[in-house]
Amino acid sequence: MNNLGCVRSNTNSTLQAVIVENHHEALPYIYRAIGRKRLPFDGLTVVHFDSHPDLLIPFDLLADDVFHKDRLFSSVDIASWLMPAVYAGHISTVVWVKPPWANQFEDCSTSFYVGKHSKSGHIRVSSTDTYYISDLLYAPEEELINKKLFHLHVTTMDPWRNKTSTVNQPTSEVENLSKVSTDSKGLCQHFVDENHQDNLSDNYKKSSNTSNDYKDQDEKESNSSVQQVIKKQKLDCQGKTSQIEIVSNRVFSSQSEGSFAQVAIDSKTICADDSSLKHATTNADIQQIGAILNESKGFLLDIDLDFFSTANPFRDLFTAEQYATIKKLYKFPSNVHPVQEWDESTKCREEQLDTLKKALRCAIAGEKTANDVLSLEMSALVLEIKEHKDKQLEDFTFDLIHDAGMSCDDIGELPHHISTETEIKDLTKCMENTLSLLPYPLMITVARSSWDDYCPKYQVENIQKLTVDVLRTVYKNKLQIQLDFEET
Repeated sequence: MNNLGCVRSNTNSTLQAVIVENHHEALPYIYRAIGRKRLPFDGLTVVHFDSHPDLLIPFDLLADDVFHKDRLFSSVDIASWLMPAVYAGHISTVVWVKPPWANQFEDCSTSFYVGKHSKSGHIRVSSTDTYYISDLLYAPEEELINKKLFHLHVTTMDPWRNKTSTVNQPTSEVENLSKVSTDSKGLCQHFVDENHQDNLSDNYKKSSNTSNDYKDQDEKESNSSVQQVIKKQKLDCQGKTSQIEIVSNRVFSSQSEGSFAQVAIDSKTICADDSSLKHATTNADIQQIGAILNESKGFLLDIDLDFFSTANPFRDLFTAEQYATIKKLYKFPSNVHPVQEWDESTKCREEQLDTLKKALRCAIAGEKTANDVLSLEMSALVLEIKEHKDKQLEDFTFDLIHDAGMSCDDIGELPHHISTETEIKDLTKCMENTLSLLPYPLMITVARSSWDDYCPKYQVENIQKLTVDVLRTVYKNKLQIQLDFEET
């Protein structure tokens, strides 16, 4: 039984952990574990440490193909490997634990349906978040059959919250930190002690602004934060946590005696300084995750190493001006809320993407494009890239223009934050503290994400070592690790 009063399952058996390179390569291992009854067939919860939610769906994947493993495994990618398993009924809940620079969804608890679209036969969702509408994955609930209810919980692990670090600060505040946030929600805030702050602030400005050209261009585009992101939650979701009372150096829930929610946590288990007791909501977040896990049939711990340090690889493929043009062409309005606008927005988005794809194909082939604004701008962009092709990477293909556009089509771009060594260690310590208070997982999957440059190649080995050290510390001799990637 752990500090939260929860029985830690799997304590008398081997805990399998597999490390793969690309994140979707974990899916066959999960299915194999289900077949061997090491994971439950349904009702599985995934605790997902990642800078990206990975909750998209392969656009052309037929719902029935989910039950044909070869077709399924060849269809998913790093951004779309979880949701097909939701439709198949295996996964019912995802707890996305994200770093502070990832804002595709705000901290929330929400539920929606994942089902087979009665008209197209593809997998679609009832969520009206722009994360799904902009990728044409939304369908009204009444048009979904064989639907599964999916629960999403999002929480931020932020060791530097309420500190004078520039992590996750807007551009205007990076150079002038006149205010300190008093928001105490988030995992492991205040873990970082005071003497880390100068290094965090200075190094963050160096690592997150790797190109002044990008910074200047972004400031022209909008007054958004330094860490632009691909998508952001627009629904008014509120995660419910119990009220917390502080008694000496222990924290107790206001819920009834004997329930899982009763907490007895030494503050130093969570944070490095006693001042963290003033901000006990970090314990409420851990408590909420634990309560979710208690309701599930078991949980899978999933870690992407880009959780600790992440890059936006598209920044290296295009100039700042080219990337700004791509963002402009693919921009999707993020203020779609009224019910009557959802279907209309989907239709407009479909027309926009169809126009862009046709213009891209014509421009690549050197054919004349249509005379509309989108087509003409796409043609000009392709022509410019062709003229500078010798400066592009050798493996560059023009399909990457569309891929880049679909990654920054909402309010920003993919998360980009190259962490300092101090920041990486702070996050690994927070993860260790969190995992030590949760039940044992039934299985662990880890993705390196370095070949596609989401986790910087020069950092991945160190991050992997620190992560494995955390897993060995928490799970001790129960852990058996399998490596399934080619070492560089």
